[in-house]
Amino acid sequence: MCATKPSNGTLSIWFHDSGRYDYPSFPEHVYTAFLAARSKGQFYNDHIKDRY
Repeated sequence: MCATKPSNGTLSIWFHDSGRYDYPSFPEHVYTAFLAARSKGQFYNDHIKDRY
């Protein structure tokens, strides 16, 4: 998994199996927590998937 959030505020996450997913207007505080998470996959499942 790889993620970027450029200045336009869209979070892009690339998954090995299924490609890229974009999350427009993604909250900065959630992005910061995502970057700090020990497990990006677990954080994604707990805080992003099916919420944005």
